[in-house]
Amino acid sequence: MKKTKNSMAIRKTILAGIFFAVFFQLLTEFVESIYLFGLLGSEIPPEIGLVALFFSPILLLFFKKQLITSFAVKILLSIGLLARAIEIMLTTQGRLIASGIGVASLLLLVPTYLATDLKSTGQKSKKIKEFIKEIGAGLILALFTLILFRALNHGSDLSAQGMFRVISWIITIIGLVLVWRSHQSTAGQILKLETKNRLQTYLYTLGISSIFVLLYFAFTAPNIISRWGGTSNLTINFILLISWIITSYWWMRDEMISPNLLLGIGFLFVLSLMVSILPHQVHFPVSMDIGYPLLEPRIDIWENLAVYVMVALSPILLINFTIFLERIIKNQPTPGILSGAFTVGAGFILVMVLAQVFTTVYDYIPVIGPAFRDKYWVVFLIPSLLSILPMFIYRSPSIQGSNIASQQHKSFIGLLSGIALSTVVGLILTTADPPLTQTGKNILTVFTYNIQQGYNDEGERNFDGQLNYIRRMSPDIIGLQESDTARIAGGNADIISYFANHLDMYSYYGPSNVTGTFGIALLSRFPIENPKTYYLFSIGEQVAVIEADITVAGETFKIYVTHLGNGGPIFQMRQMLELMREQSNIIAMGDFNFRPYEDQYRITTAELNDSYQVAQTKTIPSLWGETKPFDIDERIDHIFISEGLNVPYLEYLTQPESDHPGLFAEIGW
Repeated sequence: MKKTKNSMAIRKTILAGIFFAVFFQLLTEFVESIYLFGLLGSEIPPEIGLVALFFSPILLLFFKKQLITSFAVKILLSIGLLARAIEIMLTTQGRLIASGIGVASLLLLVPTYLATDLKSTGQKSKKIKEFIKEIGAGLILALFTLILFRALNHGSDLSAQGMFRVISWIITIIGLVLVWRSHQSTAGQILKLETKNRLQTYLYTLGISSIFVLLYFAFTAPNIISRWGGTSNLTINFILLISWIITSYWWMRDEMISPNLLLGIGFLFVLSLMVSILPHQVHFPVSMDIGYPLLEPRIDIWENLAVYVMVALSPILLINFTIFLERIIKNQPTPGILSGAFTVGAGFILVMVLAQVFTTVYDYIPVIGPAFRDKYWVVFLIPSLLSILPMFIYRSPSIQGSNIASQQHKSFIGLLSGIALSTVVGLILTTADPPLTQTGKNILTVFTYNIQQGYNDEGERNFDGQLNYIRRMSPDIIGLQESDTARIAGGNADIISYFANHLDMYSYYGPSNVTGTFGIALLSRFPIENPKTYYLFSIGEQVAVIEADITVAGETFKIYVTHLGNGGPIFQMRQMLELMREQSNIIAMGDFNFRPYEDQYRITTAELNDSYQVAQTKTIPSLWGETKPFDIDERIDHIFISEGLNVPYLEYLTQPESDHPGLFAEIGW
């Protein structure tokens, strides 16, 4: 009997893990797909109306009789699982619809399941404790699995790519089998209980939603945290996984801890989170005469240490999640209260998602957009505070662990340790380890490319297409623009790691993802020395310039990579020229957003040479792809070089792997 009970608990834990993993995957795809339509049109897309699907929990209020049954629970979970298996096979538009339906289904599932399960658990402490144990363990399992998927695929979800999509199908099949083999005795009756704790239920639900926001924004994709300040991704992953394993070990034992101590840990977590972000959050002067070009902030050692402290304290999210869920169940809320609370909670997730996206695209959002400039820290402060504040109304004198049986306890910790080890080994094996490159030739091959955040000309994710495009040219130095994927708008992927690891090159990400800039990055076969990021005055999207030294065959080159604002503002180009004056061996590349017949081009070529103009041999295609004309006089992607350098060969590549051509040049001296 005990063996059967343990087996059921294991199945429920696995099913809970699948639920959480699929929910975060669908949420990631849904938000990314909506953003992509806006990216392609450079405006608020009509598809944003699909965010109404976030409010699906309100349906419980109108369809109580139909939804509060075990059959309805199984149907909702099945829809979510199938949506994940299907959407990874679709184009962006189909993925948007399928992932949106999946998110709506799983958001509605949570209050529906609680309303259904409350009829069987009631106020039975033992049953509630078992339920919390299964759900909490499932959340931990999902977190570790999602981190592993990204570690094995250079920051992107392995289970959504190529032949590895079979992983998602296997997970879906396992989930469906577990769903339809489960047996629930509750069906058909609607709770008549009235609760005096409506406000508490709302607050605890808001706390759970805030925890989901933080997990989605950063902790299911630790590469995001690494990109805040350029800290080691391997170290971030290692500390996060170890701290969660240690906390899980404690949580599974029958231990006691003071709520006041949990509050203290929670506030320390919030403080360290803010110290991790704020030093990188540049507050840009409102006048171009004040401080521009503006050097990125200097980061002290203790500010980087705060990142590791924050990651080590992040398991407080697990503890608070299980407490809040337990209190909701013990409050015995009616279906109406559950519906209202989880509708508000889902609405909060949506508001936080939009707020984070707005910190980057504020210039395209009418009226309210500018208020989100330089506010990346705020979209973390609000949910982090709300993830701990409900503890103020928690009156229990102490908190117990989950009292899992010893053997089951050890097996679970062993599983987590195995996943953690696989993650760390995967990161070590997949991280770039560039060989010591030497060349006896006085030729340096350079490639500049606006990658449209990893999407092709038709708006489909195209990491591999762009990677193969670059690999075919085999450049020594690569300047990338629109490479700011390390945000929820880019699916929390990291295209710089993806390219650098596959090409086995050194890399410098450029402006932190905290600053809301156009993403620019530098990749090199040779060590990147003295890299810096300078910010230019911007009245629209914030833009920046990378400056770095690269030494080849005893010769040091000053490399610059930029992406100027729309129209290539002349004041931005003047500020960039100020950086380059009195430098030698300059190679300045990027998407300058100005054309050869404009004033910005004229003031640039008064100080530097256009590699196109001095190239001895050049290949200029007449078509973009197979049908669209390519007009060389309208080019905005340039490579400028200082006097004394020559260009034996230059080529514009106009395949629709992105919405910009690539520009390849051989630079000689």
